Amino acid sequence: MENISDLIDKLGLLRVDKKRAEYEVKEINKSIEALERQLMDVMDDQGITESKNSTGKVALTESVYPHVEQWDQFHTWILENGYLHFLERRPAVLAYREALDMGKPVPGVLPFTKRKITFRGN
Repeated sequence: MENISDLIDKLGLLRVDKKRAEYEVKEINKSIEALERQLMDVMDDQGITESKNSTGKVALTESVYPHVEQWDQFHTWILENGYLHFLERRPAVLAYREALDMGKPVPGVLPFTKRKITFRGN
């Protein structure tokens, strides 16, 4: 069995590798986004929404997403109309922890403790 110092060393090296890989992925994503914008411009100029070649096929699609500007108005509308399906099904972690700290049980919710190692390199 390896000792704690060796395991910490390995964890540190893996985290450095991960940061390097994440940086590379971030740079690749920037290049992809720039190329996709360029492709959209060319397709718009040509008035097409699909194209293909020997490498693959592209399709230009549009989808509408919500962007909330007034959360209070949005929440009021949801509650007045009973439209709770407009909200994602994930409780706010910090609000839940705060309720637990104040001794307030939250109906229908059970606490789950997630354990993890925190690493800080030198």
